[in-house]
Amino acid sequence: MRKAREWLRAINSWDVLRGLFPWQEPPASRLPLARREKVGSLALARISAIVPRIPGVVWVLVVGLYVGAVLYSRSTQAPVCLSAPLLLLAPLALFAPSLLVWALPLGLTLAPIIAREREGGTLEVLRATPYSTEEILLAKAQGALRSLRDRLWWLWYVQVQGLIASLLIGSGIALVSGALRVSSQEWGSSTQNLLCVGTIGLVLAVAGGYLFDRVQQLVLMIVAALAASTPSSSVREAATAAVTASLLAWGMDIMVGVGVLAIQPVGEVRDVGFSLVTMIVLGPFAGYLLELNPGVILAAVLVTFLARSIAIRQLWGVAVRGAEKL
Repeated sequence: MRKAREWLRAINSWDVLRGLFPWQEPPASRLPLARREKVGSLALARISAIVPRIPGVVWVLVVGLYVGAVLYSRSTQAPVCLSAPLLLLAPLALFAPSLLVWALPLGLTLAPIIAREREGGTLEVLRATPYSTEEILLAKAQGALRSLRDRLWWLWYVQVQGLIASLLIGSGIALVSGALRVSSQEWGSSTQNLLCVGTIGLVLAVAGGYLFDRVQQLVLMIVAALAASTPSSSVREAATAAVTASLLAWGMDIMVGVGVLAIQPVGEVRDVGFSLVTMIVLGPFAGYLLELNPGVILAAVLVTFLARSIAIRQLWGVAVRGAEKL
């Protein structure tokens, strides 16, 4: 039992998740050296401040209509203008909360935090401070990610509205279909009310699980970029390694989702193309919801969460050891 508890503690990535999720306010105990980390203006594109000034309700309405059009395009009654996949799916690059668009900014932001110190000969000075290597790396990563958040706030803003709209549309469809299914059965009113409450609880649980899934995958991309870049001897080498690792972490997530769908019995997966696009945009969790039965979804999600937790812990250890290299 003690070994089991030690193993669970070793793979627990909650502390890393909480420390490295870039769009929460940093902890009050953050080290002062984190303030030194700034995102260079040449690394990331700038955009007008008009985007954040548009009310969130407008973004949710626009994205909601767009998501509704995408779903309606799958029906046989859809008009010809909605049957052109490329034309309909083109706005996904702007509206969809895909983690793919964050792979390059994450790599460019996190790559220099240790390599720059090593190039300038100041890493030895940092190591001489009373802080551990893990504390130094975490503080510098927090500072860099907060700077990235401030620089690309417009993109985060748009994607959050897209995520809200997607969750509202998906939850609405689930609630309406569940309510229709319950009302079609010849049960008493008390039983129907209980089933309706259960449907609402299930929708909330699915939405919460999906949000945690995306946060965990984002942190995995962050830790992968750190693990690949901290041993590098130059900023250029670190940038290449960090961007590649971040993209690989995102790609492996999609490959796992495709693999889960591929091993399903013949006829279980109805529309592979649409599910693949959905997974690229919203992650494998959304693809599972479209194609698989609840038991398979639960098993796949639990295994994915556990595997990611182990990967985050292992890669974080690699990143810390890389930062200790002088």
